[in-house]
Amino acid sequence: MDTPLRSVIVITEKFRAISSVEHAVLNNTQIVVAPHDRGLQGLTNAISAALKGRKANNIAFIFNSTLNSVQICLEEDQRLCLFNLESVKTCFELRNFFLYVSSAFLTQELGSKRVDFLACSNAGTQEAQALLQELRSLLGSDIEVSLSRELWGLDVIIQRNIDERGRNYRVGDVYYKPDKLRTLTASSGQSLAGFEKIRIVGKGAYGTAVLYRKKDDDSLVILKEINMHDLTAQERLLCLNEIKVLSMLDHPNIIGYFDSFEEDGVLLIEMEYADGGTLAQYLSDCREPLSEKDALYYFQQIVSAIHHFHSHKILHRDLKTANIFLTKDNIVKVGDFGIAKMMSTSRHAASTVLGTPYYLSPEMCEGKEYNEKSDIWALGCVLYEIACQQKTFEGSNLPALVNKIMKGQFAPVKGNYSQEFKELVAKMLLNKEPEKRPTAADLLYKLLPPLIRRVNEADSSTDADEDGTASARGGGGGGGSGGQMGSGSGSRPDKRSVLYAMNLANPTILQS
Repeated sequence: MDTPLRSVIVITEKFRAISSVEHAVLNNTQIVVAPHDRGLQGLTNAISAALKGRKANNIAFIFNSTLNSVQICLEEDQRLCLFNLESVKTCFELRNFFLYVSSAFLTQELGSKRVDFLACSNAGTQEAQALLQELRSLLGSDIEVSLSRELWGLDVIIQRNIDERGRNYRVGDVYYKPDKLRTLTASSGQSLAGFEKIRIVGKGAYGTAVLYRKKDDDSLVILKEINMHDLTAQERLLCLNEIKVLSMLDHPNIIGYFDSFEEDGVLLIEMEYADGGTLAQYLSDCREPLSEKDALYYFQQIVSAIHHFHSHKILHRDLKTANIFLTKDNIVKVGDFGIAKMMSTSRHAASTVLGTPYYLSPEMCEGKEYNEKSDIWALGCVLYEIACQQKTFEGSNLPALVNKIMKGQFAPVKGNYSQEFKELVAKMLLNKEPEKRPTAADLLYKLLPPLIRRVNEADSSTDADEDGTASARGGGGGGGSGGQMGSGSGSRPDKRSVLYAMNLANPTILQS
């Protein structure tokens, strides 16, 4: 029979500190890096493949965590659920997963069995004790369970005063080397010494965005450096607000937040690096207008991001092409949440005028209260800019600009765009009456699918015509631009776009 392991740590691949965990674990501890989007079956398969028939006394889970919630993917590429009291009580798949893992991979051969949840942000919430009791009830009295808010498990004591010095035995001692834990206890976390500076990539009102290489895993990240000594109390609050907002959001089209720390009075916010520049830079480099298909390709991703943060009651308040980033694979990443606002459930409007003048909504210009529909107005300005490669509203000075915005005076969308596309910009997104603008959900699930279906069908028809012409001519090879995503795509990669429209109530691909 295989010798049992002391411990297993199951960590989702999106977690940033995997390398740090690998260097800190005790001997006879197996780390399982599991895909975050393959569902519970994917997690089970990853554990089984790594253990190869062996069992362990202790198993710890490190799931994807935001400010006060932990997310678990139930099914491959689909349903997410929060790891909380309600899901552990009512979610059949989640309950079965924990029961199976505890029976299939745990043994008492080396001591009592444990299941621990590390870096579990909801360990500090009001329902934490009830969640812990529910997990203990589910797994049985022979398995100890803990929720630790810290990655290193230093906040959960298993046994007190284990030696003459009065040292406590903590959850971290089950999984990590004592010398590593002593170092962590003495230090405050990350420092700039763990990063190699590459170059400055941008400067804003409150700080500088710098590209760094992390020394522990060689990954590229952005550190937003903010000198807190130079800021007023209100400006410091805005900087801390960005951290709070980013930590709440987890979406493929939103710049990812990894960590934050302070060094010598400088606040450093560690974020995802989008290696394709900004949408504003990309549009300025385009030699010709984008095709409707290409415009919708970008727009759909932006809408998806907006829908995500609006569903969390967050207003961006500074949407513009310069705050929308791209990867080299043309994935959109909405960023710069410095002046974003979290709307309480009791108050659904804001009144402070913030943002870039070109993208301000009429209600903001008039000093009225506004809500998420102001983000939709800015979204309309972004789509107009994508199509026309110029600002929607321009003026020789600020009063002239504001006057045009309040009157809704802008040149119509020209070029080879459908009437439906033009009406989406002019009559819906840039409607002067906020209540007549669509929500992000309306756009994502009702208005965009027909447009996407139509452009895909037209594209398929064009391809068929080209194939027929090439066949009639006896041509076997494609033309020089045949692999481009659109006719006016400038410096885009040599590949075609594919637009998907999905109805979450009935998750089938409408057009591919």
